[in-house]
Amino acid sequence: HSRPFMASIQQDGQHVCGGFLVWPRWVMTAAHCLVPRNSPAVRVVLGAHRLEEPEGTQQLFGVAESIAHPRYNPRSTDNDIRLLR
Repeated sequence: HSRPFMASIQQDGQHVCGGFLVWPRWVMTAAHCLVPRNSPAVRVVLGAHRLEEPEGTQQLFGVAESIAHPRYNPRSTDNDIRLLR
């Protein structure tokens, strides 16, 4: 697969934000993507070329932790970083 580190953050099966794998089991995305943890509606998809078509290279994960940068400011979007595990 050409881009196995690229992630799709999905809610109810719909792409809401992009992200990328920064460490095994950790994906970085934007903090403005308010990703709830332990929600069955939220998942991370890795290894997809086309989200519309399931591929054998796709991996799906739930979100156990959702951590925004402690100094994230939604008004100015300063520190717009979030980690997902």
